[in-house]
Amino acid sequence: VSKYVSDSMIKTIVERNLAKLLNGKDMNVQVTVDDRVVTLTGTVPNLKTVRDVEKQAWKAKNDVGVENRLTVYAPNRSDEQIAEEVSSAIRRYPFYNIFDWVEGKVSDGVVTLAGSVRQPWRKSDYEKILESVIGVKRIDNELRPLPLSTFDDEIRARAAAAIYREPTLRKYAHQ
Repeated sequence: VSKYVSDSMIKTIVERNLAKLLNGKDMNVQVTVDDRVVTLTGTVPNLKTVRDVEKQAWKAKNDVGVENRLTVYAPNRSDEQIAEEVSSAIRRYPFYNIFDWVEGKVSDGVVTLAGSVRQPWRKSDYEKILESVIGVKRIDNELRPLPLSTFDDEIRARAAAAIYREPTLRKYAHQ
């Protein structure tokens, strides 16, 4: 998009980009453009869609600003239902292991993560997997990465080996 493109043309470009993203999905997104600032309003079902819609709007490029006023709206989802799905998503995370301690709490669609994770990159991974949960409005990520240390990793490996050597616990070792 050139600097000399009109606001109406920018709006057309953004709406075309969003049409691909929102194709066939029940979402309410409006686009307005004023003085090269794209304003997004409306409702979407989860935080991931809020972020994806904003990314598409930024693709208009060249001195275009984006103001994201989208809100997450999932009228048929209680905090308990959201918490259940958050818990399930955490347990399905492929790198979740006995050394990660992750707790989630939901209040009015806001998920608060607490605990500790073995690698620093897992902190952002947990946040990314929860963005797709319908009804999640915001994620307050208070996870703390454990210190990186080969010495600590050796202790963890020895502890796990000792625990899962016990016959009654061996069946859980693969988890």
